[in-house]
Amino acid sequence: MAGRPSTKTNTENNDLVKRNKELEKELEKMKEMLQKLMAEKKVDTKQNSEIKEEEVFPEIPMNKPIKVMSLYTGGLNLKRYEDDKTPIRFNMYGETQPILYMDLLKIISHQRKFFEEGYCIVLDKNVIKAHYLEKHMSKILDKKTIDNLLDYDDEKIKDLFNGTTKQIKETIVDLIVNKIVKKEYVDRNKVALISELYGKDLYEIADKLK
Repeated sequence: MAGRPSTKTNTENNDLVKRNKELEKELEKMKEMLQKLMAEKKVDTKQNSEIKEEEVFPEIPMNKPIKVMSLYTGGLNLKRYEDDKTPIRFNMYGETQPILYMDLLKIISHQRKFFEEGYCIVLDKNVIKAHYLEKHMSKILDKKTIDNLLDYDDEKIKDLFNGTTKQIKETIVDLIVNKIVKKEYVDRNKVALISELYGKDLYEIADKLK
């Protein structure tokens, strides 16, 4: 015949039950704290997002002259509107002209692709930011980089050429071909690399223009 549980065993069981209840309470408190922290984080993230959305752009005076440079190897007309009888004319690659912001505002609106693809570039960070051109500018090589492309190592040339816009690639090819036609010195190995990346032999293009 089994004996009664000892008082010690009952006490241990009661202590265990009590401890389990305390642990459950502590766990509930920790869950509440975690939920509160997550909620606060969501609020912070939302506030940061709202701050970014409310980003303040610098005010640009309408009569401020803004420098614009052509990266196109031919003649380039920038028009304020479709039937503009007095477009702003760029006659050569690298030519820079000041354009009043009130006019540039209309030109960017009417011919935005010229600025996105690199036919020309705005040399004013505030204007670039105000017109959301920063993403496009990151792909457009500046004149110095274009002019010195053949001086870089092969890997750098690949990165620059493959990472830029179609129009800047055309400008690079035009400039190299023009050097070949004029019999200026060019590194034949670098020209061969550009030919491979471009998909056409630059020497063959030059021969047809001679």
